[in-house]
Amino acid sequence: MPNFPGTGTERGTEGAYANVVNAPLPPGSGSAAFRRAWRDTLLPAVRAFDPEMIFLSAGFDAHKDDPLSSARLEHADFAWLTREVTAIGGGRLPIVSVLEGGYNIAALERSVYTHVKALMA
Repeated sequence: MPNFPGTGTERGTEGAYANVVNAPLPPGSGSAAFRRAWRDTLLPAVRAFDPEMIFLSAGFDAHKDDPLSSARLEHADFAWLTREVTAIGGGRLPIVSVLEGGYNIAALERSVYTHVKALMA
């Protein structure tokens, strides 16, 4: 954060049902902070929700080479997160992944490749 659309700036939950979980990271955050936020806050919240299906907004504009974000993520971070998400529900949940963002074509190509490869594993 701050990224589009400018929401999620406060850590914690919000929304009508208190089911929107925010784990904002400061500009320049990299792999360690990203993975810690997912491991300690976001993945436990998804597991507690006990979904029957997972929809992924697969945006790759957090890649370190993308011009629109100040995050410092690597291709391996997207693969890691994809593997963690696909393991929810014992790896038996249907998953729909929709490409969202990514504006450096080379970084986008590699990130999508690692994401799809992790989905197929």
